[in-house]
Amino acid sequence: GEMTYDLAIFVPGPSLAVPSKMQLFDATDPGLVVTGIVKLAQRFLLTLLTPVGSRPFAPASGTRLLPTIRTGNIANELDARMAMLFAISDAELQLVNEEDPTTDPADERFLNAEVLQVSFLSRGISYTLRLTSRAGTTREVTLPLRSV
Repeated sequence: GEMTYDLAIFVPGPSLAVPSKMQLFDATDPGLVVTGIVKLAQRFLLTLLTPVGSRPFAPASGTRLLPTIRTGNIANELDARMAMLFAISDAELQLVNEEDPTTDPADERFLNAEVLQVSFLSRGISYTLRLTSRAGTTREVTLPLRSV
């Protein structure tokens, strides 16, 4: 049969919430294999941050989050929250469709994501989200996103 591996590509920074680098491996670090809520968080972030239409062989994958933020038309916290909630909804549909409830562990399956905080930066928006798996495990992630 086919063998697959799940590798960490978002390498945590000192805060454990914001990635300090994105890499599979380097000369001194062979990389990390991820499972559980960390694997789910990685799948969630990759889906959330992929602009819809940017993958030629999967044009429906991804969300409108980055294109929406890059327009610079988000004027207030309500707009920012709505943009993220729409993106979470799009990501949820994709994640749930990829999962197999009979073989995938509950801590690697999506239950929900909520917006904990929205902060406006000088050139963008920072979101703090809480991701919850079907096993009830959670992971908080912070996404500072540039608008220009």
